[in-house]
Amino acid sequence: MSGASNISYLYRIFFFIVIYTLLLSPRIIIGQYNLYFFDFILPIISILTMYRLFINKSVSYTILSLKNTPIVLFFIYFLIFICSLLINPPITLSNTTESYKLIRFIFYFIFFFIGMSDKSIYSKLHLHFNIIFIILLILNTLNYFNLFNFNTTIEPYYSWGTHLSLFGLDSLGNPDTKRLLGTLGNPNLNGIVFSFFYFYYLVNYLSKKKKILLVFSCLALITMMLCQSRTVIIAVIITTILLSIFHRHQYLFFLKTIFINTISTAIIILFIQTIDSNFKTVNYVQNITTKEHSVTRRVEAWQILLQRLKEKPFLGFGPDKAYLRAQHLHPESEYINIVYRYGIIGLIVFVLFYFWSVFHHFKYKTPSTLPIKWIALCYFFICFITSITNTPFEDFQLNVFYSLILATYCSE
Repeated sequence: MSGASNISYLYRIFFFIVIYTLLLSPRIIIGQYNLYFFDFILPIISILTMYRLFINKSVSYTILSLKNTPIVLFFIYFLIFICSLLINPPITLSNTTESYKLIRFIFYFIFFFIGMSDKSIYSKLHLHFNIIFIILLILNTLNYFNLFNFNTTIEPYYSWGTHLSLFGLDSLGNPDTKRLLGTLGNPNLNGIVFSFFYFYYLVNYLSKKKKILLVFSCLALITMMLCQSRTVIIAVIITTILLSIFHRHQYLFFLKTIFINTISTAIIILFIQTIDSNFKTVNYVQNITTKEHSVTRRVEAWQILLQRLKEKPFLGFGPDKAYLRAQHLHPESEYINIVYRYGIIGLIVFVLFYFWSVFHHFKYKTPSTLPIKWIALCYFFICFITSITNTPFEDFQLNVFYSLILATYCSE
């Protein structure tokens, strides 16, 4: 086996190692840092990526071309980030952490992009997504029913704070319906993951008509609903409606699929009520429809941050969180978080990613790549909507997972 073949083989191994650790790796606490396995192998990933870019001639340089819109937007965003740092000294731990997250995102995007050009990787992606999904289902089932004391022995490696301490309880400590935490340790983020798998299997079922894909889409929808994330549920409904419009050529089949999914989810949730004494349908509906305190708290935080933004409207206050910690503020909106940190200019570039995704899809879609493009586009819609009241890109795992989906979307 030649040196190039050895590198290609090693590249494939690490590609799938990263895929598995993205959503399954528990956090590793080192001092003030919460790291994951894919953080520790980043040096190896960087070396492999650089080798394939600059030494292995089989890799196209289009990834670094000015015609590659995501790379151009990354570069502009990075410049905005640097400018925001320079006008908001000093350099702090928060600054270095955000710098690392941005650099890591770019490296993993290029790593995944190159990997998707390898047919042996691309052809096996569906199999490995299936395995990951099944493992996630098992772990979330253990989490929900606390089988084998999962929530005291394993879940603390994934979740911490009030999400874990109040699991299955309301704010007063009384029994309540459970919100699945899963391997993301947060019901909102966990809901985003399962919304991806819901559309992953739904779109594949529309294309391939295999019954197992319909079953998996139902299971993903049920698990997503048990996370009780109102924003994610709204995002799934809106994205499903948009998907039905785009697939109007098979409208009846699409409606039949959605009907089966909806009925199956309702039946399973009613079944859970019979085996879980703390699960009440009334409480469940109330939890996902009436959260006035949560909305009020968010709006108050947004008003304070937007009021302060008037001092530095164009490049914001940088990534330092000292002020937020001192005022006990949480942006709880990716858009508010971005505009506060990097100003109006940073927010425009951030939003351009979404507009480019939609434009690129409808201009360059081809029959051979249509399903994976639709899946990625659905995930972009989910992130676009959930970012209104959540900060999914702040999460280390979802941050890198998004780079995977974006790289898959950009690959031809």
